[in-house]
Amino acid sequence: MKTVRTLFIFVLASAITSVFVHAQESDSKRIHSFKASVQTIDSAVFSATEAHQLDSLKQHIQSLDDAYHADQDLVNIALHPGSYQSELSRLNQIIRIRYGELSLIESQSDQLSQLSTQLMAYEKELSRLTDATDSLASVIAESRGNEGKLN
Repeated sequence: MKTVRTLFIFVLASAITSVFVHAQESDSKRIHSFKASVQTIDSAVFSATEAHQLDSLKQHIQSLDDAYHADQDLVNIALHPGSYQSELSRLNQIIRIRYGELSLIESQSDQLSQLSTQLMAYEKELSRLTDATDSLASVIAESRGNEGKLN
């Protein structure tokens, strides 16, 4: 009877340990998956070149929140001293910053285009004025030549 009892305790302890180890592996995978998703979004924000890409990333952040909200306490422990909410807030903040950067880039690109158009107009006018100056110089030279023949 004592061996049965010892065997029962051993089997029970093994089962509990197995469940605990499985839960730890699952938790570890969830934390790793969360961190990997955050890193992927983080990298994608800085490589975004258009606003619609940032819109898509905002949706990914919402999906990330939906997927991991139930594991928020677990993620908080893994991110200590950071937190689940601080990571999501940070991602949203860098998206807002990137929107501003893209807006500035677009504005500067428009200004550059306008300045390029204006420069081409000035170059065309300069060429026209140079041609007119050359023509006038030629007429003046011819006039002086004719004046010299008359004297």
